[in-house]
Amino acid sequence: MKVVSSVEFGRLIRVSVFLLVLVVANPPQVAHLNTDSRTEAFAAVLSTRNEGSVRRVSAVELDASTRRALPKYGNTLRQTGIAFQIDWRLLLAIMKEESRYVETAESHRGASGLMQIMPATGAELATRLGMEDLDHPDRNIQGGALYLAQLYNLFETAEDEQRLRLAVAAYNAGPARIYDAQEIAAFMGENPYSWTSIKSVLPLLSKRYYTLHQLVWDGGKPRNGYFGKSRQTIDYVEKVVDSYRNFLAVLH
Repeated sequence: MKVVSSVEFGRLIRVSVFLLVLVVANPPQVAHLNTDSRTEAFAAVLSTRNEGSVRRVSAVELDASTRRALPKYGNTLRQTGIAFQIDWRLLLAIMKEESRYVETAESHRGASGLMQIMPATGAELATRLGMEDLDHPDRNIQGGALYLAQLYNLFETAEDEQRLRLAVAAYNAGPARIYDAQEIAAFMGENPYSWTSIKSVLPLLSKRYYTLHQLVWDGGKPRNGYFGKSRQTIDYVEKVVDSYRNFLAVLH
């Protein structure tokens, strides 16, 4: 009988868990794009093909709520996009998903405004922007843009298109959750800087996978705690990118 070393045994465990993830997730492959400009990288989403989970959207007429929002927030979005080097149509897509363009929107967790910014994050962003608060719609938009730019910078190792999706996911779930998912992806031998990989392992942050967590983390659970809202984050990214692609097609 062959004696298996501890190193080989560790590899066997990793392979076994990886096969389990393939059965549970089996995500589609996404093409990589490589552009130099941040704005071009955002717009590159439109040209992606065979994405699987993200529907292709034809150049259709804007929905009524977006048509009403553009005269009110269009100029601020454009100016803010230029200031932070973010495509203003991506900001519009996030605003649509976050608040449905309702200035007074407030979540049960306390996120507020058009860009649904949490109080602690808002206080930090307001300080960075030299503002007293982000209560005014224009300031809320600027705060959301700064936050998205910060998140985008966190994933500079990722390919441009994957980087956009990782930043949008972090806007919804918080960067700490994405970091935990990256650790699992790396453990599984997957690319931790690919949204395709992160999307497949994000559900593994829930408590039901505690045996996997014991293999990944010395503390026996994700560094930032269990996460049971992976489906919400995945759907959020798909909806934001869906709207963004549509806005790219009809807004110039």
